[in-house]
Order: sequence, then structure tokens, then C-alpha cells
Amino acid sequence: YSTTPIKNQIEHYNLLDSSRLVHAPYGISSEFSLINQANQTTAQDILKQVGEMPFLLHVGSCIPRKRIDILLEVFAEVRKNHPELRLVKVSGDWTNDQLGQINQLGLEQSIVYLKGLTRSQIATLYRKATLVLLTSEAEGFGLPVIEALACGAIIVASDIPVLREVGGRAVNYCPVGDISTWVKTVDQLVINPNYSPELETRLAQSQKYSWSTHANTIAEAYLNLK
Repeated sequence: YSTTPIKNQIEHYNLLDSSRLVHAPYGISSEFSLINQANQTTAQDILKQVGEMPFLLHVGSCIPRKRIDILLEVFAEVRKNHPELRLVKVSGDWTNDQLGQINQLGLEQSIVYLKGLTRSQIATLYRKATLVLLTSEAEGFGLPVIEALACGAIIVASDIPVLREVGGRAVNYCPVGDISTWVKTVDQLVINPNYSPELETRLAQSQKYSWSTHANTIAEAYLNLK
């Protein structure tokens, strides 16, 4: 299992013998770091698509538990004080409801939608983003959290147990769906990023996760099978 909340769910529904569960947190690919490992042309190409304006970043699908409705509402409210901001949305296909919300909020010209990016390109966006937002109401792990932290990004995430476990003290948390708190937090961090946990704290949290540790844990579990 990747996080304690997932373990709790497995035990709650009696899906497996809990004595056989193994904690194997996910890891971070090498592309996600403070150093831009993409070739210069690739990095410049993705940043050219984004443009020169500062932006908020969301990486992930558009399925219901991601609460894209909250993401869009928060972005619309924050732009009232920061009209220069853009929202960069990576991956996922907009639903009809989400497209309608974008139209209703007048955000069509303020959102950059990108799909099919490489890990290096996503890492470039993490490093460049003003803030990374994760508005989910449920997650199994929250891989973008540790990827963004490894790139030194400032994160605002939903205050749910999974993201608390993965992000630790390195992330700014807001209650799920509490638009006013989200807007206040994002606005404050746009004005003064120093309200966020320090860079050293963010990097230290990300360094707790590696694919080599994950693989070794899985391998050891197989060797111990009886």
C-alpha cells in the first residue's frame, strides 16, 4: 500500500489479511529536481506555449474526485486581484460541465491546456509555476505533490489524510471545497511566497521518496512470501 489511508481502507473493507500488507510508498523520477534536465530546446518550447505571464499549475486528470470545479472557482476569484495570472492545466480531458464552468467564469483566454507532456516538460512547469494547486477530495497517493516538491515548487493542497502524509510540513493545506480559504491562501502566497514552508523543507520532504526504495521494498516482500 502507498499510504496509511489506503491501508485503512483495505482493512476497513477486509480486502486482504492486514498482516500481509507492505508499506511501499511511490518514488520520484530523476527528471523531477531543481536542475532542469530537459534539453534547452524542449524546455524553451514548453515555456513558449505557456507564455510570459505567471501561472498556477494543476497536473492530473479531470475526474470528479480531482474537484476541478473548485480549481476553476478559486482561479477565477484569485484573478480578480491578480488578472495577470494564468492557469496551466496538464493532462485530463475537460468534461462538458467543466467547459461550461470555464465559459461561465470567463476563463477561456486565461487557461493554457497541455496534454501528452514528457516528465522533463512537466518538471520544467513545476519549476516555473508560481504555485502548484491540488484541489482533490480523494487521492491514493498524490504523486504530483512529491514531484513538485522535488522541483522546489510551492504547493497548496487539499487537507486530506493522504496528502498530509505525503506532503508533511512542506505543503500549504486548505479544507476541501472551502473556496474562501483557498482564495485567501493562494492570494497570500502569490503576493508573498515566503509564507510557504522554506525551500529546504520542501526538498527534504521529497527526498523521503525514491523508486529504488519502492522497488527494494516490493522485492523483499516477494522474497518473504510464505
